[in-house]
Amino acid sequence: MVFLLAMNAEAILRALRSGGRVSGAQLAREMGVSRTAVWKMIRRLQAEGWGIESTPGSGYVLTDPLDLLLPEDVEGRLPEGWRVIFLSRTGSTQDEARSLARGGAPEGTVVVAETQTTGRGRLGRRWFSPRGGLYLSVLLRPSLRPREVLRLPLMTGVAVAEAIGRFVAGSPQLKWPNDVLLEGRKVAGILCELDAEADRVHHVILGIGINVNNEIPPQVRETAVSLKEHRGGLSLNKGDLFVALIRDLDQQYRRSRCLGFEPVFQGWRSLSSTLGRPVRIQSGDEEIVGEALDIDSDGALIVRRVDGETVRVIAGDVTPVG
Repeated sequence: MVFLLAMNAEAILRALRSGGRVSGAQLAREMGVSRTAVWKMIRRLQAEGWGIESTPGSGYVLTDPLDLLLPEDVEGRLPEGWRVIFLSRTGSTQDEARSLARGGAPEGTVVVAETQTTGRGRLGRRWFSPRGGLYLSVLLRPSLRPREVLRLPLMTGVAVAEAIGRFVAGSPQLKWPNDVLLEGRKVAGILCELDAEADRVHHVILGIGINVNNEIPPQVRETAVSLKEHRGGLSLNKGDLFVALIRDLDQQYRRSRCLGFEPVFQGWRSLSSTLGRPVRIQSGDEEIVGEALDIDSDGALIVRRVDGETVRVIAGDVTPVG
């Protein structure tokens, strides 16, 4: 495992996470630098969004230690074959993972970041990525045809929902094709990007963003929620959630390779908030209105339109009707 963060910044965060208020003099002594250097590093971390309170004469305290994810939080807790690269800040974990994939990184490589400056969701939309959320990209090299890759975000959705369900009351639901909901509000999203030829997939990058302890922007509070808010203001340990997610994803992926994807589809159907409901789908320039009936063997959505025709939808934004 690798943790990419300036050495002094990592040392400060580790010291602050150990609990209680830590003086600048103590940090300087432990790190072998001046108190001025400590102060500058604290200011930089605060500017990056870390919740560090400073009080003259008494030192510094990390306001929410559970927001920080470090290698020791997951060491020895992940299934065999998973390799994690930890970043403090990056443009996009998807871009980092793609670069690693093209350089020959093995399947099971995960890039996780504390924050992203240019995180993105489906259709090039921005994914707001403040401190406190969990943002990661997973590299897989599946034996699938390009048309079958839509199965993977559904598989990932099941894993994300199962992991989240271990820490909250109530069951998360899945909205086709890539959203995880809690009481109707989005708590997580999944982005699937691939490198492929006409009949061969070279690699797939699965991006996962989960609202954990982060604040939700005012403009989307009606449609999005964090786990912290759902838990009544109680923060969640990101390391525990990360470990649960990778374990569940590993289990789903191994099962799909042994038994095919039907068990995945059964799990997805049981958690679906889309099937059996009237929906409106914006798919490119086309609007489709009807009842969502099922998903097919490739993960496409089967919809019976209001005129009675049954259509297969492979991409689109779904909105419940009524």
